[in-house]
Parts: sequence; C-alpha cells; structure tokens
Amino acid sequence: MEPFPDVTNKTIFPALESHTMELKLGVSPVIKNKCIPTICAFLNAKGGYIVFGVEDKERRIVGVQASGHELNNELLWFDNFYHVRRITDSNGDYLEPGTLEARIIEVRTEIRIIVLTIRPTPGKTYKCQDGSVWYRLSASIFRIKEHSQEKESDRFINEKKKRELSKELYNLKEDFKNLLGAAKNIDKQLDMLSDAVNTDILHRKEMVEKDMEEQKYNLIHPLQYVICGMSICVLTTKIANLFI
Repeated sequence: MEPFPDVTNKTIFPALESHTMELKLGVSPVIKNKCIPTICAFLNAKGGYIVFGVEDKERRIVGVQASGHELNNELLWFDNFYHVRRITDSNGDYLEPGTLEARIIEVRTEIRIIVLTIRPTPGKTYKCQDGSVWYRLSASIFRIKEHSQEKESDRFINEKKKRELSKELYNLKEDFKNLLGAAKNIDKQLDMLSDAVNTDILHRKEMVEKDMEEQKYNLIHPLQYVICGMSICVLTTKIANLFI
C-alpha cells in the first residue's frame, strides 16, 4: 500500500479514487454506516485509505465540519470497531490492533480532514456483521454472494485434499519401491542359499559314496585273502591224496 499523499496547504486532494483510496464529503452517521462495507472491501483487498472531508468528484478539500470535541468523538467511533463486531474475520474474531487507524490532519487553518488507514492481515478474509463479504476492485466495491463464498471455500478444501492425497500417493509409491527392492534382495539371497545347499548336498553325497567305497574295499579285500588261502589248502589236500 502506497504512503498517504502530502495534503499540506492543498485545496485539491492530490490523488484520485482508486483501489486504495476512497473520498467522502462528511462524517455523518449515514455516511459512516455506508463506509462499513467499504472498510470490509479494503480489508479483503490490499488495504487503503478513506478520507473524510473531500468532495469525491472534484476532489476539493472542504474539511470536516466539526469542533475539536466532535472530531475526537468521530475518532472514537472508528476505534469502537475493535470492541463491537461491525467487521470481523471469517472466524468471527475481533479485528487485530493496528488494523484500523483514524487520525486528524490539518490541511489549512480551520480545515481538517479525517483519514482512516486500513491495514489487513495477509491471508485473512473479513466479513460484515450481517455476514456479507465485500471486495475492492478499482474504485468500486462489490459483494460476494454466500454461495460463491461456499464454492470458494469448497474449492480451497478440495485443493488441499488433492495435495494431501497426492502426497500420500507419492509416499505409497516410494514404500512400494522400497518393498520391491527388498523383495528382490530376498529373492537373490534365497537363490544364493539354494545354490549353497545344493553344493553342500552334492559334496556330502560324494563324501558318503567315497566312504562306502572305502568300507567296501576294506571288507572285501581281507575276504579275498581268506578265500585264496582256503583254495590253496583244498588243492594241496587233493594233491596229497593222489600220492597215497
């Protein structure tokens, strides 16, 4: 929001009405009450100024027609925004300190204006006491219908849900990748274990077969000597019988 222009000794207000500037001729109760939607609109935009005591068409500075005591009462009227719910945030909470600041500026002798500076809190939405929401566009204000607010709120909620679901989906994909990698490692380890078991079985089989061959040899070899000896004895006996 741009700084407030210097109005010292000016007869014509040096700025046009815009998205941050509103000019009002006086501070009558009717004008002040009509300014409530304008204040709400500034709060829902980028903030701005409402200047009382300036003609809005010719921008001639005429000043506020009130005495010093009356001017202070006008400032108190704006200060009461902090204590009554003329305007609240979307949750119904009171305005934060510093949101509205009303001050008196003496332009020329006996010519004074009231400047209301409006500073919104970023990210907040504001509404009037009747629940209406107003926005500032160029030098005008417009009201957002309740169903439009609901659609906007629903859109925001849906977008938030989409972001949360996308994040969850991404995390699930990462978990699946990790599980797939772990499964591949387990499968590889099982193959290595299977090869090791098969190798061990073959080695044990060969050892058993070799051991059986050795036992067979150790068993048969002595029998061969016994059989051979017996054969010799029988042959010798037969030869001896021939000579008797």
